[in-house]
Amino acid sequence: MLREQGYLVLEAANGEHALRVMQEHHAPIHLVITDVMMPEMDGAELVSLLRDWYPGMRVLFISGYSKQFLEARGDTVEGSAFLAKPFSLDSMARRVRELLDVKWVEA
Repeated sequence: MLREQGYLVLEAANGEHALRVMQEHHAPIHLVITDVMMPEMDGAELVSLLRDWYPGMRVLFISGYSKQFLEARGDTVEGSAFLAKPFSLDSMARRVRELLDVKWVEA
């Protein structure tokens, strides 16, 4: 769906694979969409590692758990957005566009 809208999409099977894919990409990464709960490396850990390489990168976490549950567990990352599963492709497309349109100021 994102490719059909003109976005370049990199895919990874898990967090460790995502790190390898991004290391090989050699171009800016503007947005990462990741599930919060993943085996081996959760989404927050992945984003923490990626932000070292891409400090201005936007993040969209998706999860079947509520945002409040994840916040209570400490599974959120400052400056990230959240989309609860299940979601429609239209709602995901809108959220992606909103995140990419936000003027980003790096600290």
